[in-house]
Amino acid sequence: MVDGAHVAVLPAVPINHLYEYIVPRDFNFEIGSLVRIPLRNRITTGVIWENSNKKLPIGKVKAVESILKLPSIKEDLRDLVDWVASYTLAERGSILRMILNSSALSNTNKTQKFYNLTTTKPQKMTKAREQVIRALSNGIPKTFSEIHDITKVSSSVVKGLEKIGCLEAVIRPESMQFRTHNAYLKKQNLSVLQSKAAKQLIKLVEQDSFSVTLLEGVTGSGKTEVYFEALSASILAGKQALVLLPEIALSTQWLSRFEDRFGVEPAVWHSEITPKYRGTTWQATAEGNVSIVVGARSALWLPFKNLGLIIVDEEHDPGYKQEEGVIYHARDMAVARGKMENLPVVLASATPSLETLKNVENKRYNHCFIPSRFGAAKLPKIEAIDMRKQSLKKNCWLSEPLQLAVKNTLDRKHQAALFLNRRGYAPLTLCKACGYCIECPNCSTWLVEHRVKNTLNCHHCGYSETRQNQCKNCGETGTLKPCGPGVERLAEEVETLYPSASIEIATSDTMVSPKIAEKILKRIESCEVDIVIGTQVIAKGYNFPMLTLIGVVDADLGLAGADLRAAEHTYHLLNQVSGRAGRSEHEGNVMLQTYMPEHPVMKGLIDGKRSAFLKEEAAARAKNFLPPYGRLIAIIFSGEDEQKVIKTAKLLTSIARSNTKNIPDISILGPAPASLSILRGKYRYRILIKGKDSQRLQPPLKTWLKKIGNTEGVRIQIDVDPHSFL
Repeated sequence: MVDGAHVAVLPAVPINHLYEYIVPRDFNFEIGSLVRIPLRNRITTGVIWENSNKKLPIGKVKAVESILKLPSIKEDLRDLVDWVASYTLAERGSILRMILNSSALSNTNKTQKFYNLTTTKPQKMTKAREQVIRALSNGIPKTFSEIHDITKVSSSVVKGLEKIGCLEAVIRPESMQFRTHNAYLKKQNLSVLQSKAAKQLIKLVEQDSFSVTLLEGVTGSGKTEVYFEALSASILAGKQALVLLPEIALSTQWLSRFEDRFGVEPAVWHSEITPKYRGTTWQATAEGNVSIVVGARSALWLPFKNLGLIIVDEEHDPGYKQEEGVIYHARDMAVARGKMENLPVVLASATPSLETLKNVENKRYNHCFIPSRFGAAKLPKIEAIDMRKQSLKKNCWLSEPLQLAVKNTLDRKHQAALFLNRRGYAPLTLCKACGYCIECPNCSTWLVEHRVKNTLNCHHCGYSETRQNQCKNCGETGTLKPCGPGVERLAEEVETLYPSASIEIATSDTMVSPKIAEKILKRIESCEVDIVIGTQVIAKGYNFPMLTLIGVVDADLGLAGADLRAAEHTYHLLNQVSGRAGRSEHEGNVMLQTYMPEHPVMKGLIDGKRSAFLKEEAAARAKNFLPPYGRLIAIIFSGEDEQKVIKTAKLLTSIARSNTKNIPDISILGPAPASLSILRGKYRYRILIKGKDSQRLQPPLKTWLKKIGNTEGVRIQIDVDPHSFL
């Protein structure tokens, strides 16, 4: 029988409640300590959340197995877990699991030797010894490697100082490997407008309190250089900073600019890093031994010791929305963390989301605006090609005006980019004999032909099969026909039109890792590539000085479907793509191939009057109480038995309607089959709960979910503020 303190522990598993445990008397712990605990028939990791008020009899309470030698989870981060759980209706344990990264916890036993100065002075002072003492005078322990980088002295000098007692060797976790960023290394030559914006951000960092600021600037205005000054202020204040990027694994240009400014790379956090590096970064962040972390949305959950600034770059990007597991929007959770930890948050974008602009309008967010490009660069000229007036040859996708523009661009020794947001060779393969379309066996969607790999792929579940010449429905051979263009098929046309041009396809299929992405980007940057053919990955803030023409092959593509943000997302994407043109002294041109030149999105881009488009978009949403002028929660039911799925969806709908019949501000829509009605072999149905902006929808939904009882065989996902309507 174990005696000790009774504590409430939250295990890092998909549950919502706390479990009572006893911490043995000889264990040193605090609230927030990481522990190993027995749970059911296994040992798992958890966090001591609070002291237990239950005090169950000792015989009925299990004991904590061990206290992990890792920094505790701070109170404000525990508060964030509780808040996110109440907002998203996800289990607290699932959110904690995002914080307690498993590969990070496996890195606790690796150590490294560091050196500290003592009060002893060497009797004989040499120049080399003086350099070592100066390098350690700031009180920060350093490894020999770090000392050598600063002083270039040999190991014998350091060992000699250790031997005579001038240096003290300290064994510390290997996580202490990140070098200090130099806030003064290379100050930028900012324009007057950039300097004004930078001063505003620096002031907010120095105030050291919660605020949210929209840093808005046209593409090429130098927003990154502006928020670098805020990062510099954070370093000088002794704080840590987090920069979120939507595509960190592909942001080699950003990392190069950062290193040029601060002398060393930041710590990075994304899915491509190794488990060892992940563990090292997690621990260094928790111990306060890294100043700046740049990462994808998951970096938001790192346990910073002394976080002082959060920057969300490209805040409008749909990539910040996580659609699996705990469903959340990283931009919104970044603002929530800023509020919890009382620190400034900066949202940067050339095309801010309607949600962010509404908060600016309501004076909840500050606003910095940079209306022009940096230096001599001018915004590109954007024009529409009305495809209703064009006559395309069979299996051709480029109009004559765009073909001529590409030719003229190449003649001037400049680069052109053709944008088509469709991976692979063709989105659909059809049998001319029987009309059969090749579908995914696991999903209600067509297979996409990838001719380079000679496969047909599902972009939703990952299913792949070898491309055949025989129809599996009617048995005829030679009748399978690709329908529509993907980037690979477009490349065939471009090779025919411009046989001497060097062509590069830039998609998530070709830029499969940071190293490969870096090689492709360097080839483009060094002008080894004449024509870039790409999907949305080429819209991610890249700077190619000789790229002066952007041709958008199908500008209408994103406007189809039931997504309430389709127009806004299309505007953002096309504006960002257009922003790659003419970013130096050379004039840029953008040509949009569209069958709807009169559409508000096209008019807003061509006329340069974004405010008119936004006004029209906002009015349409406000009229129908759609976000950000109303609230939405999507509930997705899925399972292998369609009848069970329908029954569960109807039951919740019935409960919801009976509880809201006297509440006119809440309406229940559905159930109905999801747009992607079968995914990975599971049938899917959706309900939408819609309410006015003043209504909190989570509390009643939580009550309704409790009433439906056992849902075995049916998975229920809650998506607060949905962005995907598949």
